[in-house]
Amino acid sequence: MVWRAWIDRLVEWWCPKPWSTEVIENDMRAGGRSAMIMRGPNGEESAMEGVFLEVVPGERVVFTNAFTVLEQHLVLFDCRLKHIMTAVFDGLDGCKVIDTVLLQRLKDLPSVVGKGLRDGNHTDLLRSKP
Repeated sequence: MVWRAWIDRLVEWWCPKPWSTEVIENDMRAGGRSAMIMRGPNGEESAMEGVFLEVVPGERVVFTNAFTVLEQHLVLFDCRLKHIMTAVFDGLDGCKVIDTVLLQRLKDLPSVVGKGLRDGNHTDLLRSKP
């Protein structure tokens, strides 16, 4: 059940409300591309792109995810902040997510934490209940 929600309802929980998500590509297979744009209520845009490292349907998905730059409606990789996310699906109702955040510079950490990265990710995942 949680696996299906992860796959089928991605746009409902990927970013915090009142933001919305547009999926550009979600090729869920090892080596497949993930690209999406999050849009804020005042016209803000934040793009993300990554690659699926491992996909075991119904059991586990591991992927990278990095904020990117939008240029002429193309998502261009910009690796200032990169995530490696691992989601392990436990039975019908459970899921454990490990989000490893990689920064190019340690001095950027207070800024990232100050922008609500931890709380935002936690809230989005809680909202994804089927």
